Amino acid sequence: MKHTLFRITLGAIFLFMFSGIAYAIAPPTLDPVKSPFDGTKQVINGTTMPGARVTVTGGPYQIPPVTVGNDGRFSVTLSLSQNNTNIFQVWVADDEDVSDQITITIVESEAQAAAHAASTGQDLSAPEAPVVEAVNQTVDTYYYDIKGDAEPGTRIFVTGSDEVEAVVATSGRFVAKVRLEQNKKNTFYLEAKDSDDNVSPKTLFTITERGETNEEEDVRVVIDETTGEQSFVVEVADPFSDIAGHPKQNYVEALRLQGVLHGYPDGTVRPDSFVNRAELLKMAMLSFQLNVLNEASNSPFIDVPRFTWFARFVETGKEEGVISGYPDGSFRPEQTVNRAEALKIILESAGTPYNEFPEAEYLFSDVRENAVNNWYYPYVYFLRQNHIISAHSDGTIRLNDSMTRGDLAEIIVKLQYFIENK
Repeated sequence: MKHTLFRITLGAIFLFMFSGIAYAIAPPTLDPVKSPFDGTKQVINGTTMPGARVTVTGGPYQIPPVTVGNDGRFSVTLSLSQNNTNIFQVWVADDEDVSDQITITIVESEAQAAAHAASTGQDLSAPEAPVVEAVNQTVDTYYYDIKGDAEPGTRIFVTGSDEVEAVVATSGRFVAKVRLEQNKKNTFYLEAKDSDDNVSPKTLFTITERGETNEEEDVRVVIDETTGEQSFVVEVADPFSDIAGHPKQNYVEALRLQGVLHGYPDGTVRPDSFVNRAELLKMAMLSFQLNVLNEASNSPFIDVPRFTWFARFVETGKEEGVISGYPDGSFRPEQTVNRAEALKIILESAGTPYNEFPEAEYLFSDVRENAVNNWYYPYVYFLRQNHIISAHSDGTIRLNDSMTRGDLAEIIVKLQYFIENK
C-alpha cells in the first residue's frame, strides 16, 4: 500500500523589503490526497488564507491559479498522467508574499488502486464516464431529456449550453432535463461525481435544435414623444402558456429570443414570480454579455458550492465587482432580491458609467432629495433620468419590494436599448 507523499520545507523565509522585513505566508493545509488512484483527474481540497491565490504545477496540463473563497477553502482539479507517478507542487501567494511549496505525489494505477481497495475497503477509483443514449441529433423542442447510464449513487453534472444536476438511480439510469438554445447546435459536457468527490472523465453530447419555423428576433421600439417612455413590440409567436396578454409579455419575449430568459418544464415562464439572487445575476450577466467562466474554479462564498449551476456566475460576478456578498462571507443565492439590489446588479453588469454623485432631486414619492446619500440613489437616479424605470400609479418606486421576472425583463430590455442607441 502506497501513501501520498508530502514534503514541507519548514522554517521562516526572510524577505527584506525596503526598511522592513516581511515573512512568507504559511503553506496551504491540504485535505488527504488519494494515492494510489484510478482516474484521469482528481480534485484536491484545502484551507489557506482567504483571498489568496493557490498555484499548482505538474501533471500533463497547465493548471490555472485558484482564488481562495472567504471561508478559506479551495478546490483544484488535477489531470493525471495514466499509469504513471504524478508529482505536483502547491503553494499560495498574496500580493506581497509567497509560501513554501508542498509536494504531492499521486500514483495513477488501476491495479494498485484495486489492491488498496481490497485491503482497506477504501474506494480510490473515479467513476467511469457517463454513457449517453444514442439519439436523433436534430430535434424541435425547448427542453430535452438527456438519458444514460452511470455508476449508481453518483450525481451527474451537466455544463455547456445549460447547467443542471441529476441523480443516478440504483439501477444506474439517469435523466438530465436541459433547456435547448433555439435554432442552433447545443453542446453539453456530462461528468459523474461520487460521494468521495471522485470525478469521472467528461462525456461530450451535442444536439441541434431546429424548429419548424425559424424565429428571427423582430423587436420594434416605440417611444412616447411626450414622456420619453419606451415600449417594445416583439413580433413572434409566444411559446409560453402564461404570458399572452401580460403587461410584460414583449420584454419577456425579447429576452427569450436572446437566450437569456427560459421557461419552466411545464411550459410557463411565471412573469409575476419573484427572482432570487442567483437567477438575477445569471440573467443580468448574460444580457450584457459578460465573459462568464466556463466553470467555477473555487467556492467564491461560503454558501456557493463549486459544483452548483450558479457558481460560475457568482465567481465571475465577484471578480468583476458586480457583487460583493454579505459581511458573514455568504452570497445567499436563493434569497429573493428586492428592487434596489436588482437595480445595482443590473447596472454593474451592464458596465454603464452612471453618475456616482448625482444631484439631489425628487425622483419618486418614496425616493426624495434627502435620499441622495443612500447607496441605491445613483442607480435609481440614472435609470429614472433615462426613462428606464418609472413610478407606480401612486408615484412610488417601492425599492423594498421583491423583483419579479417580468419587471426584471422590462428593465433589462430598456437598458439594452439605451446602451445600443446612446
